[in-house]
Amino acid sequence: MPLTTWWLVAAVVLAPLAAFPGSSGIGLAQAKNALVVVFGLGLIVWRLPSVWAQAFAALALLSFMAAGMTVWALAGVLGVFAWLLVYAEAARLSDAGWRAIRWAMAGAALFQIAWMGLQALGLDPVFRPLSYRGDPLPGPAPVVGWFSNPMDTAVFLGLSLPAAAALSPWLLLPGALALWTLGSTAGIVCLAVTACWIVPGWRWRATTAVVLVAGGLAFSLVRDPQGMGLRPAIWRNAAQLAWARPVLGWGPNGVGYRLRTIHPRTVEHWDFYFCEWLQGAVELGLAGPALALGYLASLAWRLRRRGHALGEALPGALALLALSTFSIPLRIGPAALLGALYLGRLEGLAREAQA
Repeated sequence: MPLTTWWLVAAVVLAPLAAFPGSSGIGLAQAKNALVVVFGLGLIVWRLPSVWAQAFAALALLSFMAAGMTVWALAGVLGVFAWLLVYAEAARLSDAGWRAIRWAMAGAALFQIAWMGLQALGLDPVFRPLSYRGDPLPGPAPVVGWFSNPMDTAVFLGLSLPAAAALSPWLLLPGALALWTLGSTAGIVCLAVTACWIVPGWRWRATTAVVLVAGGLAFSLVRDPQGMGLRPAIWRNAAQLAWARPVLGWGPNGVGYRLRTIHPRTVEHWDFYFCEWLQGAVELGLAGPALALGYLASLAWRLRRRGHALGEALPGALALLALSTFSIPLRIGPAALLGALYLGRLEGLAREAQA
């Protein structure tokens, strides 16, 4: 029998027996419903277009079970499955379908930029400034579009830039102005990757890269109010936690629920580690980033010699990869969506190249 049949047999046998631990916050009836959802979405393991992605989905499921199938781990594994579903569908998009996605990305970015303009003029009719506790504050809404902080807005806009520039390089101008206003190095990194992609010729690209790296360093020192901040200390703590549970990690979505990082001097709480690779190792074990690296290496090998023919999906994926080393683009829902679309598009092109 096919493996999917055995999977469904296990669902029929185990779903009635589901009983999460009391600490999970799920009652007995809800536990059975939750396990049916997990079994149903777990079928995507066999539908994913890459064996590396299949292995990653299986790892997330095993980590969820090892974490005790708690509420927070359930949310984490469902998030992984949802991201993989978007990635798998993007791999099946036709050229016409991808063009529609590209227009949607550019339109979504321009809407955020336009709304930032309203906020800069003090004309925002929807949002009001709130404290981190949710209490209303005096004054106009912050200039962050429909996001809650500048970093999230900058990551989303930055990842939208390759799609916008594919329609017209002139669209980089409002994007660059918005990213400068936000003062986030993450957005400037995306701008640099996109600019290098649209400049013709490798010599000009190399020159552009040098200029943008120098400008980016100056920007991070002068304009970005956060800079490196507490990242080095947070990264050291994350590495220690990953090494403490190297096999299946602390569970998907465990950071912020099972684990809370508190800086001893500032007493600040951190629910993320400013690095997707480290956070993945903490939550899913060392195999998580290893499988991700294996997938990227496999994808690069299958796409070799395609170059500029890969379109805006290539700089979009490169920007995502760059951000993942010092930011959390996959923890920001709209940005994670863009990342899944870019990688799925590249996967689809790789499959076409092998056909």
